[in-house]
Amino acid sequence: MLSKEKKEKLIFGLLMSGSMALVMSGIMTYLNIGFVSNYLSIWMNAFIIAYLIAFSLSIMLSPAIAKIVRRMVR
Repeated sequence: MLSKEKKEKLIFGLLMSGSMALVMSGIMTYLNIGFVSNYLSIWMNAFIIAYLIAFSLSIMLSPAIAKIVRRMVR
């Protein structure tokens, strides 16, 4: 079972990467194709791909980023 701290980090990563992927994929889809009739479908497909990538990266990069932040705020 995960500790409370690990659960918080996991949920934070899920929510942060999800919200960023949603907004960024929506903006990039609009910039690339505009508001076409199937915009929502195309956006959601782009979001799923972006979310998988963003969440994976957030898990992989979190330790290194946290280390950098700790050094910056010393």
